[in-house]
Amino acid sequence: MATERTSNSSGRTQQVRSPSGDSVSRQTVATQRHLVCVILVAGHGTILETDIKNDSSGRYDDVRGVPKALLPGVGSRESILDFWWTAINTRQIFSEVFLVTNANKYKHFERWATANEFPVENIINDGSTTHHTRLGSVADFELALRTRHISGDTMVVAGDMLFNYNFDILQVIKYFRAKGGDLAIYYEMEPGESVSSRGIVELDHSNRITKFWE
Repeated sequence: MATERTSNSSGRTQQVRSPSGDSVSRQTVATQRHLVCVILVAGHGTILETDIKNDSSGRYDDVRGVPKALLPGVGSRESILDFWWTAINTRQIFSEVFLVTNANKYKHFERWATANEFPVENIINDGSTTHHTRLGSVADFELALRTRHISGDTMVVAGDMLFNYNFDILQVIKYFRAKGGDLAIYYEMEPGESVSSRGIVELDHSNRITKFWE
């Protein structure tokens, strides 16, 4: 189960449609077979870090070198990762939660984990130190599966991006349980929005992804 590939916090409506007649209760969803969550935050954020570094106003000096996932979301004092951890941790849906980061930013996430009651031993270091040596999302996910022996249903979250602050993770789980098979979450882009920094999906009449560009 793959969740949240490319998105932001501008308040768009997530495209998750519950099947008609779905009456799965919250308790039933939470107690069905074990579900693992893998949060990917191993990107090196070269574009954002370069923009911050080149800013001469001094406005962003306090966030120089801070991973994108640990920066505040739009209109919030909480970081993007704080949002995801709250959504993931409060529902008691997941039997295990792992976080994959890189060697360059590992210490940042270790401090975050200590301050937020996230198990430090569940942070996975992919060993990369630069954008050019990065493993990529698929390889980072495979690293988590292989090193932590994950074989069951798994939710993958891009921990440095948001759909919106009303994102209901439980509704995604309910739809996944009722539907069966793999599930990906996307949002509809607004007219005039640049596609250059987005992954783009093409869907058929039943909302099945038929093509993907990145």
